[in-house]
Amino acid sequence: MSSISMDVPTFEINQNQIQNLIHFIYEKEQILKEYGAIKI
Repeated sequence: MSSISMDVPTFEINQNQIQNLIHFIYEKEQILKEYGAIKI
């Protein structure tokens, strides 16, 4: 059996940026789910 190692991108954001990110995810939720970008 083989294993694949993958790096997961990480980043730091401030309070204003997280609010913008949540707003974006809320607006684009359907298309993000359709393409497997998010699982909610």
